[in-house]
Amino acid sequence: MRIRLIIALLLSITLFSTVVYAAGDDDGQVIDNPWATYFEVSNYKKTDDPSTWRYPSKYGKIFAGWYTDESCQTPYMERTGSAYAKFVDAKVLTVKFQKKNDRTAVRFLSSVDGIDYEAVGFTFSGTYGERTIPETSKDVTKVYKHIVANNQTLEPSVFSADSQFFSMWTIRNMDAQIDSTWDVTPYWLTLDGTKVTGTSRHYEIK
Repeated sequence: MRIRLIIALLLSITLFSTVVYAAGDDDGQVIDNPWATYFEVSNYKKTDDPSTWRYPSKYGKIFAGWYTDESCQTPYMERTGSAYAKFVDAKVLTVKFQKKNDRTAVRFLSSVDGIDYEAVGFTFSGTYGERTIPETSKDVTKVYKHIVANNQTLEPSVFSADSQFFSMWTIRNMDAQIDSTWDVTPYWLTLDGTKVTGTSRHYEIK
């Protein structure tokens, strides 16, 4: 049974004004034949532990799940056998950053190409004044068709034409007098349980 993310059709957030857009790169995993879409799954799922599973990639693309059919409609859940690998533009799984004018909140944004994922979220770490922010992963529970910033409605296509929904994580109640740094990596968990990480970004609030 597919686990689908909750969709919020419109989120109006007008508190954030500074938006930094970052371009995406390839995901850095094993590069296979850039024209191949059919793979032996056991080459990537060598153990029963999903945390060890790898995934194929293509230049400029990011892995988006295993499927039994070429149209990528039916998930393939096994550890062995052959399956079709779905790929989307790697820029879908990248990060954008917004901060509130008074520096009391920051928001990290990424995107997804659809809702057929087990989970999506962010891993972040950094510094807050003299304190170290330990590496923390947060799943998001909703994705959004639109967001509002700078009194403008933004579409997920600010990431890529493949992007259909925003995902986001907001950190609030920050001390405006304290500088901070953030290292952020977006991820998604495909329906079979494979964790896919996107391009990491570093941000500074000074």
